Amino acid sequence: MLHSQCLSVKKILPCPFRTTLTYHTHVSAEYFATFLGTTKAMSRLQTTISCAAVLAALAIQLGPCGAVVLTRVSEKKSTVKRVHVASHKAIEGQRFAPWSAISRRVLQDRHGVSDAVPTLPVGGDIWPIAIFWAYVDVGTPTQRFPVAIDSGSYTLDIPLTGCKGCVDSKPNNFYEPSKSSSSEQEKCSLIKGCGGGARCSDGVCTFSNTYETCAPQNPTEPCTISGKLFDDTVHFGATQGVTANFGAIDFQTSNFEQFKNIDGVIGMAGPRNTKTSVIGQLVETGAVSEDVWGLCLHQGNSNGTITIGGLDMTLATGAMQYTPDVGEPQFYEMKMEGIAFGATKSIAGVKSSIIIDTGTNILLLPDEGYNGLRTAMESECARTHLVGVCNVTGPKSSLFDGACYDMTDAELGAFPDLTLNIDGVSLPMPPRNFLLQGYAPHATPTQFCLGVAKTSPGGLQILGDTTLSLYYTAFDRANKRIGWAPVNTSTCGQTPL
Repeated sequence: MLHSQCLSVKKILPCPFRTTLTYHTHVSAEYFATFLGTTKAMSRLQTTISCAAVLAALAIQLGPCGAVVLTRVSEKKSTVKRVHVASHKAIEGQRFAPWSAISRRVLQDRHGVSDAVPTLPVGGDIWPIAIFWAYVDVGTPTQRFPVAIDSGSYTLDIPLTGCKGCVDSKPNNFYEPSKSSSSEQEKCSLIKGCGGGARCSDGVCTFSNTYETCAPQNPTEPCTISGKLFDDTVHFGATQGVTANFGAIDFQTSNFEQFKNIDGVIGMAGPRNTKTSVIGQLVETGAVSEDVWGLCLHQGNSNGTITIGGLDMTLATGAMQYTPDVGEPQFYEMKMEGIAFGATKSIAGVKSSIIIDTGTNILLLPDEGYNGLRTAMESECARTHLVGVCNVTGPKSSLFDGACYDMTDAELGAFPDLTLNIDGVSLPMPPRNFLLQGYAPHATPTQFCLGVAKTSPGGLQILGDTTLSLYYTAFDRANKRIGWAPVNTSTCGQTPL
């Protein structure tokens, strides 16, 4: 309980802290839960919320001696009552727009509060898991699944009970349709087909998805998952569930290295007007207020933070710098001005655009760009010694041939930054973000390996997690732009999984 002593908000609510508030039932718990960003509504609402959310409620609407509750009176308006925190008596009412119309940005811009933006902790790493993931809840009652966060696709796929090739180690789970009252398998016939490229097989809709960059040591090798399609309620970082169409995996190829730790994926691209895109459905149904999501990656109590339906600028240390998103709906892409390394201002062989893929762990270049980077690094040998690049002898002895080396801090620091020059934005990568410790099955834990790989002649050019880990990245789908701000390592990844 909060004490009723009428002091200033900062005095009565010293941050950081967590407290339990209990509100009695003459209000709509659904509206109150929505306002405070909780996920469960009940007639006697008892929930643990953060200090910032309490400050937002008190400061924006009422001042230091009350708390906000909401009850629906029509489709367009809600009643807002002030409840004295000691007596729980409603002492006055006032009409406001419903919460969906209250700008979540007001909380952040006026009060430095960011709890209004749905936020989830992120697990994973660059190696050996090679993906970053978050939890998604599916069904009624919910079943929880860890899923890879993938900006390079737009479907949700989770393992089905009985899946061949899926992993059963924790925290993985298997979807059981019979245990969800809201589950519905997608049926088909000669008259009613399946949408979105799915196939009709024995009266049910089936899918088969093939990916690249799923085997980190061989990024162009294809991996496949297949299974059946279902509709069910999905919760992902929002107070309101949405009905989504997703794949239940019943077969997975054995070379799907990324899925050997976390078996499942949530695609964060795709159009709004399709049930196969969870982020699209969250926006389309109003479960989140803005068509934007953000991601930062940093090891703390978890390994990152994802925000859905808005941005939390406390996860960054500076302002966002934006560049146009020139990709198609199924992925995010930026115009590329070049890649600089040391004295080489623009390495040869770099393509004119680069895809952003949270499901790829390192920087990938076409063969021509990879060879251009090798030439740029070797040209630095006239000025400084780079371990694994200069004066290497024998076959497979260069970093570019897969060799790994022990390096002191001074030897590592001799490498210049690798800078990706995007249209209007420069993204420098220090040596520790392209020389990765222990990054190879044959490397010892202390050895550094090159964290850049080639795809194929004229192949894909992909910015992966080694670059993303330096920034809080905004995927502004509404305005077709990508934002970059230096990550705040004191806040990103601080919420445990």
